[in-house]
Amino acid sequence: MERTLTVKELVLDALHGAYADAHGPIDMETLLDDIEFDSLGLTAVVSRAEAEHGVEFLSSQILDMYQAMRVADLVETIEKAIAACRQASRR
Repeated sequence: MERTLTVKELVLDALHGAYADAHGPIDMETLLDDIEFDSLGLTAVVSRAEAEHGVEFLSSQILDMYQAMRVADLVETIEKAIAACRQASRR
């Protein structure tokens, strides 16, 4: 069985794939505005997170992700959304 990527790993991987060529190294403190994070980048991150963690985010959760300022904020928001999705599925 393959190891599930952590949210941090998958976000950094998705952002590197989409933005590193144009903007250089990306880490947890990178400001999303500095890499011109857009809806296509968010879609890449969201689809990876949903597939990797077996959840489906609500539109309000995705909007919260889009409003993140730093990569670390995006990771934290996704982790909270995954936890909320799992909690809701247990009900």
